[in-house]
Amino acid sequence: MPFFCYLQVVFDRAEAVYGPYDEWFVNDGDDEDKQKKRAFDRITEFMKYSKVCTVNDACTLFDTGTSEGQRAQHAIVLPDGATVGFNCWTDECTIYIDLDGPNKGANAHCKDYFLLGIIPDNFNKQKYIVTYMSRHAVENNEVFPYTTPGCAAWVIVNSNMDYLKGKCPDGEKLQFGVKTSCK
Repeated sequence: MPFFCYLQVVFDRAEAVYGPYDEWFVNDGDDEDKQKKRAFDRITEFMKYSKVCTVNDACTLFDTGTSEGQRAQHAIVLPDGATVGFNCWTDECTIYIDLDGPNKGANAHCKDYFLLGIIPDNFNKQKYIVTYMSRHAVENNEVFPYTTPGCAAWVIVNSNMDYLKGKCPDGEKLQFGVKTSCK
């Protein structure tokens, strides 16, 4: 099962057990630390992992394409070495994914780092996991996804990372929804 689908199943299980995401925090008031911990505990309860990371561990720092990166409040290391960080509160949840862990590989967004989130669907009054691509692409009128939100959407939709090539050997430019693979 692709990791994105796995996260959606985990999130759906957490909501089935604990109720809608919005109701998880009713007793937390404005305490964001409590909100982040509660969401982390409820989501990861349904995941298999080998380590829980605290805020000062190396496995909570994710390269977001900025010089300082982004530190997750809570993170886990999966059995395959990937790290998944969470910064969650009442309105939304940002999920950082480093496929090969913080101290290996490229440590670069769109190569081994991806960003997902849990945001509200105001039409259906639900929350679900997204790549942020639709909102980001609409606001910036972007087609080519070499941004953290866009590359996560590309990988999920097209099941490849061909966007890293930019162009195919035949010179044709890759574009989301137009030409999505060199094959």
